[in-house]
Formats: sequence, C-alpha cells, structure tokens
Amino acid sequence: MKKLLLLLLFLLLSIVLFAQNQDSIVKKIPKDPLMPKWTSFKDSSFAFLVQDNVYYNFFINNIKRLKGGYFIETYTYIDSLWVFAYIVNAKTGSYISGKKIKEGKFYSLCLKRYFEQPSIAGVEISEVHDVMLGNKIVSVASTGIFTYLFSSFNINGLNYSDSIHALKIITHYETEKNEIKQSLCQFIRAISYKQDSNILIDYVDTNQLIKSLQKYSFYLFGRRPDFWKTDDPYPPRKNALLNWEEIYNINSKQFNSLFWGMLKNDYHLPKEKTIEIANISSNDIQLDLLNYTRRKIYTVRVKWRIPTFPEEYVAIVNVKKYKGKYKIIGFNRVYRKYYH
Repeated sequence: MKKLLLLLLFLLLSIVLFAQNQDSIVKKIPKDPLMPKWTSFKDSSFAFLVQDNVYYNFFINNIKRLKGGYFIETYTYIDSLWVFAYIVNAKTGSYISGKKIKEGKFYSLCLKRYFEQPSIAGVEISEVHDVMLGNKIVSVASTGIFTYLFSSFNINGLNYSDSIHALKIITHYETEKNEIKQSLCQFIRAISYKQDSNILIDYVDTNQLIKSLQKYSFYLFGRRPDFWKTDDPYPPRKNALLNWEEIYNINSKQFNSLFWGMLKNDYHLPKEKTIEIANISSNDIQLDLLNYTRRKIYTVRVKWRIPTFPEEYVAIVNVKKYKGKYKIIGFNRVYRKYYH
C-alpha cells in the first residue's frame, strides 16, 4: 500500500512538473504586440520578428506571379524560430540587370515592412491589400497566409542586388530627403486644412494621381470555408478594380471629384482650420522609404499629426522630381488599420 501511494505521488508530481514545463514553453513563444487581443487569428509566421534595416539569410520557398508583380514566400531562422516573410515586388522591364532569384536558394536580404499593422484574415471574407511600388500596384488578398507584407531594396522584379546596391539607393534618398520632406509638408497641409487646399495643385501631377487611384482594387471579396485548400493570395481577376461611381458616387475621371472624394471618405479630411490651430511643420511628419525605381520614383510612407487633433494619419505616396521640384504622382489606397 505504501509503495502504491509513493507511486501515485510520483505520478502526480510528474504530471505537475510536466504541466509547469509545458506552461513555460508556451510562455517562451513570442507574440506580436500589435496583434489585437480580440482576434482569434493564430499567427504562426512570426513575421513580426523581422526587423527593418537588418540583413537575414532568407530561403526562397515559393514565387507566385501576380498581375503586375510577384508574391515571394521566404523563411529564415530568428531567435530559435522559423520565421516566414512574404515579399511583394513589382514587375520590371527586361533591361534590369543582376542575378535572378530562384526558388530553393538562399539570399541575404534586408526587408521593409510595407504596412506597419498586422493583416487579419476573416473566415469568409478576405481583405485585399494594394501594394504600390513605383507606378505599379500589386493587389494581394489576405487569406490568412501572412500577417505582414514586405518590400526589399535587394530585389528588383525577380533580380537580386547585394547590400552595396541597396546602400546606394538609401544614400541617394538621404541626400534628397529634406527636399522631398518640404514638398510633402506642403502637400500634407493642403490635404489636411480646407483653407490650404488651394495650394495642392502646385505639388501634384493630377493626371498621374488619377491613374494611381483608378488602380485601387475592390477591397473585400467572399470565399468558401475551405479556402485553405484552394485560394491563392490574390483577388479574383473579374471585377477586381474598385468601382468609384458605384461604391462612393465619385467621378473617377475628374481629379477634384476623385481625389477630394477619396480623402473625405477614407481620411475625413480636410479639417477646418481655426486661429488656435498651428500650421503643420516638417517636424509633424515622418517619412519612411519603401521602394525606389529606376524611373526615379520614390514610394514613401508618410505619417503626420494635425495640431489639436488626436489622430495619427498615414498615407503611402509616390514622389518624383520634375524640373527641379518634387511632386506627388501616386497615392495608395488607405490601409484600414490606419483609418480613424
């Protein structure tokens, strides 16, 4: 009897220790601090561990060809975990030089998180993310495969460039950054305040802006419950573009109707400017370079705050120099996590 009690005690102690060990293992698995607590979405990619401006040795697992670009599945090893990262890149002309990346090979890559907030897939509805890279927009559906999308200065089309080439892009951008920031500051003032909206025309190429807005995809589409077996990470080909007239009652061929209508619906801008509200200065905006093309187009994420208002606004824009002056030539669809 005594031996039986000792055996039971030993088994009970073993179970307790096993449970404690399992609990400690679970606690060691990192969680994305930006993932909402309310979601039941399980992130197994650990893409949030990938840091901007850090080189990792990535394995190219799969390359999917999308309309206008590529969806590249990669993985690497960070903090004892296999981390999956998904790169979106635009198609380029045949004139691009460099070694073509291949599936099944390792490459040293530095990635840039395109959207700073995680993507959360629905069960029967997918959200479509428009990724503007230069004058191309690549639309990718959130089917639960990824939480973040990345761009990289090391990949142009499907051609690989080393860290020296990437550093040249960043260095060139840094020399132009102040000038770009000044133009963007004026642009941000124009779209933020009604009283300053008349200066907008001096800082934009209206024809190019119309073209970029007309490339917006229809942001939601339905899917079958068994999508895990069948769906690819891009929207259906049919009816993929947003119908501005039907959804927003906006004339998509007329700049003022299209651009100001988009701002009103997606950003609730511009605001009334009172005497108490100070002008937006260059210190109120932050820039982050996401892409650069051989056509000398910078794709930049710009974040700003309007004095006395609590919201932070985020937009992704294209800027290019014309006759010694930077102009905004592209404006990407609002990412819903930035919507206020």
